[in-house]
Amino acid sequence: PAAGTNGTHVEARVELDPDVRAAIVSALGSLGRDRPAVMTCLLDELSDGHLSAARAAVAALSKVRGQPMVVRPLLDFLADESLETKIRVQVLEIIANNVPEGVLDELSRKLSQATESSVRAVLVRAMIASQELEQAMDVLSVLETGAEPFEVRFALAQWLGERLRSLPLDAAPRPAMVGVIESLLADADASVRA
Repeated sequence: PAAGTNGTHVEARVELDPDVRAAIVSALGSLGRDRPAVMTCLLDELSDGHLSAARAAVAALSKVRGQPMVVRPLLDFLADESLETKIRVQVLEIIANNVPEGVLDELSRKLSQATESSVRAVLVRAMIASQELEQAMDVLSVLETGAEPFEVRFALAQWLGERLRSLPLDAAPRPAMVGVIESLLADADASVRA
């Protein structure tokens, strides 16, 4: 059988073939990711052990915005150290797009452990997007920006600038954000300074 649905429950797990499941998950994500039951199904596929279905779920979730409920399952999915960098980056981008809250310590730990510049850059973005911006700035303001790869410096400049636009002038994290941006104004690369 294919995916089962009775209007409130959607399940791709009744299909055993991983490739068919991946196709079902992809279709569900395209047709109904705004439905809570479909969202639950997509998140369940992350932990089921079939990488093809998990990839399809990640692709579907990449279109989701402003849904903090997706953050924890995605962070749990990232615990799999065998995931390739491209998938890690995609998952972290989804986290950044969905207002992470209550996960700053985990994001900070991942930043301290990450070696790939693309992963570090998107972790910076997720931290800046978090609801704990003031605490995120405590971590990000002590980064040695000059020692960071271009991709990380550019992410800092881009996402701090974006987030500053939406903050009130008297917001507590603003001085730390401005301080990091000022340090980036001395960057040798013009695209970081812009």
